[in-house]
Amino acid sequence: MLLRVVLLCCIVAIAMAANLKGSNNSDKKIMKKLKSQGYKPIGGGYWQKSFDYFFANGAHDPKLWIKIGDVAGNVKSLGAGYAADSFNGYFRGKKLDISGNLKVLKANGKLTWYAVDSFNAFYQGKQIETSGTLKALGFKYARDSFNSYYAGKEMKDSNGELKVTKCGYAYDSFNVYYAGKQLENANGKMKCVGGGYAEDSSGNKFYKGKEVDSSSISHFNKKEFKHIGGGYALSGADAFFDGKRFDAAGPGRRANGLQVLKGPKGKFSNWAKSALGNLYYKGERQTGLVGQDITLLGNGWAQAGHKTFYKGESTRVVGKLSVHGNGYATDQFNGFYKGEKINLMGQAGSFKLIGNDYAGTQLFAYYKGEKVQGCTKPMNVFGEGYLTCLGSVFYHGERVQGCVNPQKSLGHGYLQCQLSYVYKGEKVRHAQPTLNPLTVSKDGEVADRRGNKYVNGERE
Repeated sequence: MLLRVVLLCCIVAIAMAANLKGSNNSDKKIMKKLKSQGYKPIGGGYWQKSFDYFFANGAHDPKLWIKIGDVAGNVKSLGAGYAADSFNGYFRGKKLDISGNLKVLKANGKLTWYAVDSFNAFYQGKQIETSGTLKALGFKYARDSFNSYYAGKEMKDSNGELKVTKCGYAYDSFNVYYAGKQLENANGKMKCVGGGYAEDSSGNKFYKGKEVDSSSISHFNKKEFKHIGGGYALSGADAFFDGKRFDAAGPGRRANGLQVLKGPKGKFSNWAKSALGNLYYKGERQTGLVGQDITLLGNGWAQAGHKTFYKGESTRVVGKLSVHGNGYATDQFNGFYKGEKINLMGQAGSFKLIGNDYAGTQLFAYYKGEKVQGCTKPMNVFGEGYLTCLGSVFYHGERVQGCVNPQKSLGHGYLQCQLSYVYKGEKVRHAQPTLNPLTVSKDGEVADRRGNKYVNGERE
């Protein structure tokens, strides 16, 4: 029987795809810049420049990429971190010892981290011992003619044919598994309910591999148990959040008719409301809010009646709350960063996002919620991490010494000032814009007029 390889889950697939193309405006700018430098993406994090090949390894700076040596012909990305040329195989830029053509296995139509050639099997680029042809099952499970595997390791206790559900549970003739671990009190075939919930053939319920906590387990009805979104689930008698019972949901009970509320972007939130008007956050009933309407403002903020909440915690605000994004919000007088109050010195009306995790008012600046000490009248951001204020420059919220009148960002962490250069907030020695200027190439190579090269701001 053919062995099947572990399914690479959607999140992993997206993470791999992030090396191929950007998913927001910032990534698109980076892609455009790399292409202007002569780099061509060939998929899965692999790049080509002329006759050279690289693996980006999640980095934006080509100087940090892995260069692939001794390439035989064109390199082709196979997906899931694997690649091959005419004779060699690679995983995340590192050469594999292969025999014959390398093939990445799929499960349920999606790539996994398992790969095989004519004689060998691999998991995340590491060779594994198998008996017969390998076949992917999904969620890191695989099976060959005799054995089952999880994350490339043999499952010693598995008996019989291993089957994997669409929600990550696996079962064989005698045992049930989640994330490769055997579950106690689980019997027979597993059925996915949704949102991480599942039930076995005996009607026992599980949430992400743990048995559902219920004081009335005998009241479960297979047809009535359902996931309703946001980690919430209902049975005929009980309500659950993340697998833990939090209230009674039978007729006339507090959680009866529970519905999960959606945020401004249409996604399920951690808030839920029952038919009797009880409000819950992550399964915890919010006393004093019975019958109140709640408005979800986004980024963790909500308002019900005259109360405002940040991720379920009551937060005192003055007047209308405005959510700006990037963790910031303001009321009539104060600012907030991820729920923590910021003293805006009475300038909430002029608050705005500046960029690079900076925000500011007419007179003051803030970096990740902390006031930037010494900054008066924030002005512009340069490159990644630099902020100019009246007469001062800051990098990641810290004052930069030796930079007067910043001129422009040179990229790759370098900033040109009127009389000096700085690299990631530190002054670059030996270089000066007028006498010995720096040149930063598109691929990040730095040199001064005298031919000296610089690495990480230091002259070699």
